[in-house]
Amino acid sequence: MIQINSNQKRVREGEIVEISWQCNGATDATLTIYNGYKTTTIPVEQSGVKKFRLNRSKHGTRFTISAIINGRTYRKAIAVGVSRSRNTNSSAGVKQQGKIAQWWHYTRTRILNTWRMQPDNKRFAMSMVGILCGVMFLSSVFPRLFPVWILLATVYPLVVILKK
Repeated sequence: MIQINSNQKRVREGEIVEISWQCNGATDATLTIYNGYKTTTIPVEQSGVKKFRLNRSKHGTRFTISAIINGRTYRKAIAVGVSRSRNTNSSAGVKQQGKIAQWWHYTRTRILNTWRMQPDNKRFAMSMVGILCGVMFLSSVFPRLFPVWILLATVYPLVVILKK
């Protein structure tokens, strides 16, 4: 029903990305752009192509097309990774360090970018799986503290849910 594509999956700051979409049978369509700092929503036609210069971004920009088709709202999103320009001073210090420091910096950046580009519900689910794995491991190492680990594993989701 809804399709959205970009000509690039990863760009540097200042580069242009072309977003194309198609919403067959839509009565109302909007394109939402979230760069990690702010959200911008613009009304769009059922299908089209727009170019965006991705300047300031927290490691990536998410484009979401929303359309009302037969009275129901449908959404589809894509993410475009945005990395800093090569001429920034923050990466210069890493290049002067050793190969292990460079490897760690780039690996850590890729993991954090991947994490930040995930939707909130997927990040919550992945956090819960990690917590449950930790609880199972700690319960096998310290079996007498099993009730404490279970209590901690149930308190975290409650706190997160009540915050929202």
